[in-house]
Amino acid sequence: MPASRNRRFGLEDYDKSFLYSPNLKKSARRNPQNPPSIIKHGLVLAYDFSEKECLGGIVDGASNFVTDLAKKHAPTSNVSNNFTANMPLNLMSATYTPAIGSNGAKYTNDKGGGIIFDGVGDGLWNNVDAAVDNPFGITGTVPSTMNCWIKFSVISSEGQIYMFWGEGAASQSRIYFHRDSKLAVAYYSNDATSNFSPEEDRIYMITWTESGTGQVKLYVDGVFQETITLSAPNTSSNGMLIGAGLISSGYDFNGTLYAFNIYNRVLNDIEIANNYNVTKKRFI
Repeated sequence: MPASRNRRFGLEDYDKSFLYSPNLKKSARRNPQNPPSIIKHGLVLAYDFSEKECLGGIVDGASNFVTDLAKKHAPTSNVSNNFTANMPLNLMSATYTPAIGSNGAKYTNDKGGGIIFDGVGDGLWNNVDAAVDNPFGITGTVPSTMNCWIKFSVISSEGQIYMFWGEGAASQSRIYFHRDSKLAVAYYSNDATSNFSPEEDRIYMITWTESGTGQVKLYVDGVFQETITLSAPNTSSNGMLIGAGLISSGYDFNGTLYAFNIYNRVLNDIEIANNYNVTKKRFI
């Protein structure tokens, strides 16, 4: 497959010297065979709703996502990855049922493609039995990074959860939401609110890194905001949910999700800034 088919999200093969060696000659840094890319090391889940590879004939409110891009693309020999090369995850199987919500979440071509959630029951990955394993292995105290491009259409005082996995028991989940108009993170009954207040109808790249021992860091648009300390998580293996069915209907997400990545390690400041810089042209 030509690299250009996937260039918008930056999952094409790259060479680390291109990203991390600013002293290379200008001509070498611009080698078209090594375009700038999002970080792939540790990438275990990747969705970009602008990619036809990710969307399988999507119909508003009545179809499924079919391909996890991290499983679709093989790693290069000089990059360590923990995803399985060339093994697409069939999310239409009986095990994973990632419906574009029964309540009518819709595809939008805004900024190349996204999924709109209206805050009333719309959801993605509404697992049938709520007890299937998550498809990316972030359980227990495994470190992680969650990175997404997102727009909040409504900022409510009660809060909205835009991504969740695990279960509703103390320290058994990883939850990303806003509360009291500020970005927040929780492990369920073990949570904290940041000092960052997002604006309505503005697109952000939000990144949360988690050490697995309770140290959580927030980045917005590639820039570090603050460190939050929680008790260590013990995340269960229950499946992921986005937008709806998250603890209570009062927390349904109202906004648009354009793309997201999950890593099974903590990305550093340089890597997070890189992910912002190679994808921001689409959004700003």
